[in-house]
Amino acid sequence: KTPEVMKRLRHALMSSKCLSQLPEDDVTKLIDVMKFKKINKGERLMQEGTLGQAFYVMNDGECRIYKKSDDVTLTSSTGIPVNLWTVFGDVDVFYHSPRVWSCKCVRQGSVWFVTREEFRAVVSRQDQLSRKKETFCFLKSIPAFQKLERSRLKRIVNCSKLEHYGRGDYVIQQGSIVSSVYVIKEGEVHVSRLIDGTETLQHVLRKGQWFGDVITGKRHPNNVIAASNDTVQCVLIPIMEVADVADLMRSSNGDVTDHLRSSTHQSRRNSIAFIIVYKLFFSELSGKGLQDFHVVATIGNGAFGLVDLVTLATNQNCAFAVKKMSNQEIVSNDQQNHVTQEKEIQFVTSQECPFIASLYTSFKDKRYVYFVMEYCAGGELFKLMTSAKSFDRKAARFYAGCVIEALSYLHSGNIVYRDLKPENLVLDGRGYCKLTDFGFAKKLSKRSGLKTFTFCGTPECMAPEAILYKGHSFPVDLWSLGVFIYEIVVGKAPFRNRNKDELGQSILRGVEPKLIAAKEAKRIDDVTVAIVRELCQMRPEDRLGAGRMGIHDVTKHCWFDGFDWELLRQRKMESPWKPQLNSATDVRYFDVYNKTPASVSGEFPGWDETF
Repeated sequence: KTPEVMKRLRHALMSSKCLSQLPEDDVTKLIDVMKFKKINKGERLMQEGTLGQAFYVMNDGECRIYKKSDDVTLTSSTGIPVNLWTVFGDVDVFYHSPRVWSCKCVRQGSVWFVTREEFRAVVSRQDQLSRKKETFCFLKSIPAFQKLERSRLKRIVNCSKLEHYGRGDYVIQQGSIVSSVYVIKEGEVHVSRLIDGTETLQHVLRKGQWFGDVITGKRHPNNVIAASNDTVQCVLIPIMEVADVADLMRSSNGDVTDHLRSSTHQSRRNSIAFIIVYKLFFSELSGKGLQDFHVVATIGNGAFGLVDLVTLATNQNCAFAVKKMSNQEIVSNDQQNHVTQEKEIQFVTSQECPFIASLYTSFKDKRYVYFVMEYCAGGELFKLMTSAKSFDRKAARFYAGCVIEALSYLHSGNIVYRDLKPENLVLDGRGYCKLTDFGFAKKLSKRSGLKTFTFCGTPECMAPEAILYKGHSFPVDLWSLGVFIYEIVVGKAPFRNRNKDELGQSILRGVEPKLIAAKEAKRIDDVTVAIVRELCQMRPEDRLGAGRMGIHDVTKHCWFDGFDWELLRQRKMESPWKPQLNSATDVRYFDVYNKTPASVSGEFPGWDETF
């Protein structure tokens, strides 16, 4: 690099809104590690929706930035040109987020670039702290947060995250589940509502204003679309962290609040009584810690810790399940993001959907993080199925119906569950089954094409595309639903093998051989064969429920003929089995463990600040 090139690179980096925040020493180090690269016409440097691997400075030639929809028609006269000696792709690397634009070379040239790994190696922890300080100062400038104690606001900052969006990106889609409050840090957004096929602009929101929901994760009534030419930046704060400043936040938005709050209309499937009970427990448990509970028994033993049945120390008739996870195990297995996401998804979805086990609150100490959840005294559906050997069609339809209601709610909020199996369903005191354990659940982004590439789940229940490390989406839950129906009807899972390679090969051969064998053994009837076959199609797009109407199509299958869905949604349908309980702390349907927790050493501050 010549002195002139070094000077131009420094000017380019200091002109970037992101990189100019770095200490001067860090900018110098970035220039030192920059590499030169020639680029050819047609070469793509950035792909919208993917994780950015580098940022660039244009040296010569011509590149154009564009949205994915313009890929086919991109020419040297379309898209947005990148000026010489200008940085691009820096925002995505700086915030470790998916690309919001694509970029392609339209005339041969060259660029200077820094990889994501090199950037992370250069940027110090001190810079991360300075960004938190910047967020703290920003929120402190907003009236709703000014009266908060410093420690309270610091906690909000620690559990918040900064997201950015390109012009035209949907920040929130109408009808989706909202799990955060969005406070605009830079740029502006347009709030619109689709009514009878026509989208009408409701409001324009700018820096310092917010949108989302400050009470519960209800469905949002509006589209919120990034409208700035430059990147829109929002501070995302989990709903549970701002419940106590809800009124102040509403007043800080002026007269636009009524249009921004989630719809108060409740789906008929969610009873008012259920939501009232949830809020009573949430209020009762808010601010509670380990010292406020009395442990009755240990009823579960998982990968990262134990599940205890507890009561409030002040009320022995008020029982909860507390999932206790070792900080040491979480960190050593690099599961911090999974556990945080599990908490956020279950907290929000369980507030409205009575077919998801409620998560009321969470807290932590130096060694563990704790989830305080609904105690479902009927135990696991797997244990009931094992005892019964298999279920008749009436019972199978009831349990499958509960699962479909839970998955329908999750999918409507762009959440894929990815671990459906009888072991992850618990039975409440009335015999209704509820989805629990959200460790593999994920909220999908429109920017990633509503797909994820993570290899995760229980191998016996995984869809072929997940096994093959292909991008997958909601149809993986449809495959698992077919496997689930087969298992509860036949009494055993269709795919079983201790050898994981042979298990994978069996899944890739499809469900048809298993259906033929089960039918020959007279373990399954024709109509059940039909629904399992349609759910377990090898191609995700061919599965029942993968069409425009989503999982709702499954409810129309002839296997469910005569099934009263409305009665189920109102929880007025008689369950096939109801637990016989003597008290709120009856544990007869659980295996009680002797508590022998492994020793936990050290403290792991930082990742669990939101608990």
